[in-house]
Amino acid sequence: KTEIAVKNFIAWAMGNFPDAEFIHASYSKTLATSNTAEIRELMSHEAYQGVFGAPEFRKDTNAKDHFKTESGGHVYATGAEGTLTGFGAGGMDRIRFKGAIVIDDPHKAGEANSDTMRRNVLDWFQTTLESRKNSRETPIIVIMQRLHEDDLSGFLLDGGNGEEWTHLNIPAITDDGDSFWPENSSFEIDELRRKERSNSYVFAGQYMQRPAPIGGGIFKDAWWQYYDALPDFKWLSIYADTAQKTGQENDYSVFQLWGTTKTGQKYLVDQLRGKWEAPHLLEKARQFWAKHKSRKPRAMKIEDKVSGTSLIQTLKKEGIP
Repeated sequence: KTEIAVKNFIAWAMGNFPDAEFIHASYSKTLATSNTAEIRELMSHEAYQGVFGAPEFRKDTNAKDHFKTESGGHVYATGAEGTLTGFGAGGMDRIRFKGAIVIDDPHKAGEANSDTMRRNVLDWFQTTLESRKNSRETPIIVIMQRLHEDDLSGFLLDGGNGEEWTHLNIPAITDDGDSFWPENSSFEIDELRRKERSNSYVFAGQYMQRPAPIGGGIFKDAWWQYYDALPDFKWLSIYADTAQKTGQENDYSVFQLWGTTKTGQKYLVDQLRGKWEAPHLLEKARQFWAKHKSRKPRAMKIEDKVSGTSLIQTLKKEGIP
């Protein structure tokens, strides 16, 4: 995708429209700079010049992340969240193509599960990158492997910026169960199925372009059943997993009441979920216990870590098992 839709496409466009203006962005400024340098090398190759003629590069811009042509065109590289002051893409001429914004993998794979890091990329796209269009008609091309349901592609396809996007989706395994590229040994169907079994989450996003595996990952959709009325229980117990901090990027604190029937079936009876600091967390624990005390739960099981440790000590003193 990078070879075709970034390097070759921009080089082809600059050969046909030397006044075209491009901004090329990636999660890494280093990667975007490397791609831009390779575009210039490609345009300097004798085979390229045999097709388009020798490009007229401006001599006052010789940086790897930025080059200009004597016709007024330019290619500028930036990283996600990078500054773009003074640079634009596309032109005001509506009659013909005059450049684009090309984004290649805006999220770093290791940071895609962080709400904060993911939100930073979305904010940068909305507040910085979109405003760099020199014309309403300037196209934006986003090329990426899917890493999360709420990544940039998910945000845009759900109408997050109010526009309707053309979506080209190329999953590694087709609807017929075949490899999209069987001639390549790395993409033989048996090899793809092995990768799918090895890590269903990674495979669902990066190979199938569906960031959530069909049917669920660790817990399968088919396993869950729903009830209209509760049965008689052999016993019940409350379970708590508490978090230390309340920031947007932090986990939730959760209290759940579970019941076990005489035949061993497990029922989730009630749940309380939120982000609370220590005093409020203690009050929520007391309230949840009081709410279900009449059901005579065996105990309140709390993970003995960080905020959970002090919660255990306090509730024990108050007579809660």
